[in-house]
Amino acid sequence: MILWYARYDDVYSTTKGFPYASTLYTGHRRGHQYAVNKKVTHTGGTLTIDRNAWDAPVAIVG
Repeated sequence: MILWYARYDDVYSTTKGFPYASTLYTGHRRGHQYAVNKKVTHTGGTLTIDRNAWDAPVAIVG
């Protein structure tokens, strides 16, 4: 099981400020949405994005 939690603290980390016991979701099973509605500009276009720190598999195949 993977836990993806949202805490908009602008801290790019899956361990610092983790809101649950440090013994939970260990071994690369955490995602942290740390920023929301951030504007970024690339080659003249502006996007509004969320930012995530990820320490878990994106997909498990097989």
